Amino acid sequence: MIASMKPTPDKKALLILLIEKGITQSEIARQLGVGRSHVINVLAGRRTSARVIDCAARLLGVSADDLRENYIPRRAA
Repeated sequence: MIASMKPTPDKKALLILLIEKGITQSEIARQLGVGRSHVINVLAGRRTSARVIDCAARLLGVSADDLRENYIPRRAA
């Protein structure tokens, strides 16, 4: 691996974090008043939503930047 490249976020790591914290995607959706599928798409990197990221980060006890950089896959350009 080239030193300047960051590792790709691992979707299993996000699942583990959710389980460890006892948080479900449904709970995040309920708190925001959005559909669970929207939360799933954001956390899978298929959609973007600062509101979902901020809520998930707060519930998981990590920063929004940490969640984006280390747990959520990046969308293909």
